[in-house]
Amino acid sequence: MTKKEIFTAAHKLAKEFEGNYSACFALALRTVYAEMKNSEIEVVALKKWFVNKQDNAYLLSVASFKVLKQTEKAYYLKVISKYGSFNLWAPKSVRHEL
Repeated sequence: MTKKEIFTAAHKLAKEFEGNYSACFALALRTVYAEMKNSEIEVVALKKWFVNKQDNAYLLSVASFKVLKQTEKAYYLKVISKYGSFNLWAPKSVRHEL
């Protein structure tokens, strides 16, 4: 979620409250951030060309992923497999949706 989307959602939520708008907006902004933090993004698989470029391609092909952080263009993933786990930055464009 970009900052623009966050602030737009907060403004929509703040308009539903009554009272001082700046206080309502602050509360709405905290609410939107809390919801964003609690929502998890699921990365089911990575695109094959990205996996094949990595040194640990086999691990990436049989692993599950958990998003630890994200930026506007990338995910910081925890790669979990029966052979161990490690962290990896991956561009959002390599997320493969089934």
